[in-house]
Amino acid sequence: MSCRKDVENEKNIEVPGMSNRAVWEVNEPKLLCFDSLIRNCQSKTVGKHFEMVMPIFELHLGNGTKAQSEQSNIKPASIPVQLSILSLLETLFSDKACPQHLFQPFTVDLIENVLMPNLVWRVGGKASSLRKVTVASLYSLLRAGGATSRALCSVAPRLLPLLKSNLDDNDASTIQIVCLSLAMIFDNLPGMLGVEPVNHLYPDLIKCLDDSNDNVRFAAIKALKSFFVAASPCHFKGTVINYMSEQILIHMDDPNEKLQYACLDLLKAALKIDHGAVVKQVEVARVSHRSVFFCCELLQHASEVERLKDFA
Repeated sequence: MSCRKDVENEKNIEVPGMSNRAVWEVNEPKLLCFDSLIRNCQSKTVGKHFEMVMPIFELHLGNGTKAQSEQSNIKPASIPVQLSILSLLETLFSDKACPQHLFQPFTVDLIENVLMPNLVWRVGGKASSLRKVTVASLYSLLRAGGATSRALCSVAPRLLPLLKSNLDDNDASTIQIVCLSLAMIFDNLPGMLGVEPVNHLYPDLIKCLDDSNDNVRFAAIKALKSFFVAASPCHFKGTVINYMSEQILIHMDDPNEKLQYACLDLLKAALKIDHGAVVKQVEVARVSHRSVFFCCELLQHASEVERLKDFA
């Protein structure tokens, strides 16, 4: 197929199906043609002309958002069709050969009109698969740098509650990817979260440390460490930091030594929020821990931090 030259050189290209705004069905020739077009073109070429294919992603994945509101009689695409089209999007986001800055002008619309509608919890195995592929698409977009801090700041008030709801998913890999996505979002929003999102998110993030899957637990630790710098320390003071440090200390006594070191590193980050509160919790926990090694390590680090502060 010679679509690479065609897409790069033709000025007036009609994307298959755009003349008819009805959503496609499984195995419909227009869907198969679109799939072939995206998969056989260089992803860089698709990125350069993304404004031409964006309406198709919005139409089939929007579930009643602005793309579908243009025609009130448009029915939602079936989940198999949504999965097919969403997998194409994830392929584009994860392709290292495609400069992700090409997607940045579309980031807000992609997240709000294409991804977020499919993060909403719905019953059934097919809906669960759709959420998983959606989360994977968001993760690939974030990891590749396709979302700017400004765009994430714009969508965060609506995106974060949806991601939080997916922390209760039955699929461990979905929870893991959500945690890793949250970590990248928090990294892009240093000091920007207010007290309300902090209070809203911290119980569910901490709860992920109880998961039976260690991959989820390590991903949660990564998210929590980024969470600590995504808001002002004053938003964590009191009940929040006391509860969080208490729970992290429980997991620092886990039989898994790698998890113990990860929790130690996380608590070192917590010291920057409320040094005195964390030290108090460590002194209490030291009495009940099977080994005092990690508590002593943390207290020694806390003393060193205070000593250096005095010299500053």
